[in-house]
Amino acid sequence: MFARCDRAQLRRIVRWGELVDADAGRTLVRQGGRDYWFFVVLSGQVRLSRSGRPVATLGAGGHFGEGAIVGFRPQPVTAVTSEACVLFVLGPRYLLSLLSTCPPFQMAVFPEVAPEDFAAFAQRMLTEGGAEWRRTAPPPPWTPGQAAPRSPGPRSQPGGPPPRPPGRTLSLREAVALLSHTVPTPTPAPPEPSPTSRSARVAAAAGAAAVLGAALFGYHPPIGVVSAGAPIDVTGDIAVTGAPVHRSTGHYLLLWVRETRPDLAGALLALASGRPTLGTGAAAEGGLTPVQAERLGRQQYLDSQRTAVQVALATLGISRRGVSVRIRDRGLTGPSAGLVYALAVADLLGGHDLARGRTVAATGELEADGGVDPVGWVSVKAKGAESAGATVLILPEGQQAGAGWPGQVASVSSLRQALSLLGGGSS
Repeated sequence: MFARCDRAQLRRIVRWGELVDADAGRTLVRQGGRDYWFFVVLSGQVRLSRSGRPVATLGAGGHFGEGAIVGFRPQPVTAVTSEACVLFVLGPRYLLSLLSTCPPFQMAVFPEVAPEDFAAFAQRMLTEGGAEWRRTAPPPPWTPGQAAPRSPGPRSQPGGPPPRPPGRTLSLREAVALLSHTVPTPTPAPPEPSPTSRSARVAAAAGAAAVLGAALFGYHPPIGVVSAGAPIDVTGDIAVTGAPVHRSTGHYLLLWVRETRPDLAGALLALASGRPTLGTGAAAEGGLTPVQAERLGRQQYLDSQRTAVQVALATLGISRRGVSVRIRDRGLTGPSAGLVYALAVADLLGGHDLARGRTVAATGELEADGGVDPVGWVSVKAKGAESAGATVLILPEGQQAGAGWPGQVASVSSLRQALSLLGGGSS
C-alpha cells in the first residue's frame, strides 16, 4: 500500500493515521451505513459480508473503505474482525488529501485508474453514490396535501413506514423521501367547494409546508461543507526582539478553510453547486473524538509556527541565541501555515524586501529540514487568495495544476526555493 511513497509522504501518512487494536468479533463498518473509515490490515483477519453472506477475507496488507469515502455512498459490505487485529486507520479528510497529493498511494488504492483520469473517476463515484442514496430512501409516510394514513394501533399499516414518535427530528431517509414527493398529483377541484373543505385543504397545504420546512431547515445531515476562510495577513502577527527588522512593503496571506455543518437545504445547495463536502463525526478525523481531533489540529498549527521560525533563522544563517520571534496564535488547526510564516519571518530578518509591494499568498506544510509538503483543499484556498486580491500564489510542488489559479503561481519543494523565486520575481 505505501511501498512507493517517498520519505516525506510516509512522514505525513504516519502523522495522519492511527493504529487501532481490535478484538475478534468487532464490527468495523456496517453495510448500508455511513461509517466512513479507511482501514489497512497490519495483522489478523477481517471478514467482509454482504446481506449476511461472506464475500471476502482480508489479511495483512488488505484494505477497504475507500469506495464509500470517495463516492460518499453507503458502505457496500459489513466488516467484522474474525480474529484480533491491528489496523492502520485514516479518516476521509486525510484519505482524500492523500489520494489527491500522492500518486503512488492513489495508484495502490485504485490501480485500475490512471492518475490523469482520477478527477473524472471521483466525480463518477460521487454521482453513483448520490443515486445509491436516493435508491435507499423509503416511500414517504404520506403525500403532501392528503391526510396521513391512520393506524389501528401502535404499528403502521402493513408495508408502510414505521410510526414516527412525535417531536423527534427527521432522519436523513425521511427527509429525502419527503423532498422527493413535494409536488402532489393534480386532482379536479369540486365545482363549488364548501368553506369547510377549503379550510381543510389550506390546513393540509400548511401542514405539508411545515413538514418540508422542518426537513429543509431542521435536519442537519452528516455532511460538512468546506469553504475558504478569509485570508490572514501575517506581516503584523510577527514580533522580533534581539535582531534588526526590515519591514516588508508587501503582504503575506495565510490561507485556511472552514468546515460548517449546514441544514439539509444548505447541504443540497452545496452539492448542487459542486462545493467540496466530507463526512462528519469521529470517523472524519481518523477515528478520533472531536475533542481529540481539535487538540491534534491545534498542536499541528502551533508546531508549524515553531518550525517556521527555526527553519527561517537557519536558512538565513541567524543564530537563535539572543533572538526571540513570537507569532500571534490565530486559533487555527493543521500544519499548512508553516510555509507562509517562514516566508514572512525571512522577509523581516533577511534585509531584503522580497515581497516588493506584492500580496503573496502561500500554503504548505514545512518540515524541519526546510522541505515543503503538500496540503489539502488547494483549490478552495486558491479561491480565498483570489478574493483577497493576492498577486502571487505559492504552493507545494505538484499542486499548482489543481489550484485553478488565474495569476502568477509558484510551485516549490523547499523554503529556499520559495525565497529564491520571490527574490528573483519569477514564478
